[in-house]
Amino acid sequence: SACARIHVSSSAELVWILIHCNSGPLLVGCMYRRPQYGETCSIDVLRSEWLALHEQSVGTILVGDFNAHHIGWLRHSHSTTPEGTHLKRFSQEHGLSQRVKSPTRGIYLLDLVFTDLPTLLTVEVISEITDHRCLSLRFSVPPVSFESIPRRVWVFSQANWGALKGRLRNQNWNWILNCSPDVAARFFTDLILQYMSETIPSGSSSSRSSHPWVTAECIRLAEQKMLAAGTEFFPAACRRC
Repeated sequence: SACARIHVSSSAELVWILIHCNSGPLLVGCMYRRPQYGETCSIDVLRSEWLALHEQSVGTILVGDFNAHHIGWLRHSHSTTPEGTHLKRFSQEHGLSQRVKSPTRGIYLLDLVFTDLPTLLTVEVISEITDHRCLSLRFSVPPVSFESIPRRVWVFSQANWGALKGRLRNQNWNWILNCSPDVAARFFTDLILQYMSETIPSGSSSSRSSHPWVTAECIRLAEQKMLAAGTEFFPAACRRC
């Protein structure tokens, strides 16, 4: 995996990074919202920036100290505040599940984790540092599988084209008229392969990657896209990739 910072908010204490993993790019946001009753502008910023960025990823993980309370939603709260209601509405409207279930500062739940990939993310509240408990996040990314996939490689430059044409010319094709399309297609393919085996040299090759279509050029373009993240060149790099 590799990550690149793609945006630092100028309107809130919020930074976004894109983590490139085997399942695709993952958008991660980290936010601090100061403890001010009724302040919801920072949550509006969070919403607008997430809407602008999330389409370039396969999923989102959003973490931070939100200092929001909502008794009916965040169980360990002292009341239901405007910012808590605002944050709940944002998460529910966009399918983001809040995964922290126990207090993170004293008796209150202030440090939250949102994601739209809840089955892949495990969150644990662990030891305390200063006045907050830490959060441990484990994201399960399916590994790239490697398998030997043998395939036949034809050496067409050494083919005996005359012999191949002769076999095809001398073949009685009337049997095709008496077969169903499926049977005819199968027999025709087998016959062509037989004649190719007799007239065209071949060898064997194997691919070990489960992603054989990812060529060196694909990797180069993906690296250029990562390097361009956060710059004016990023849209063009996305189109090339």
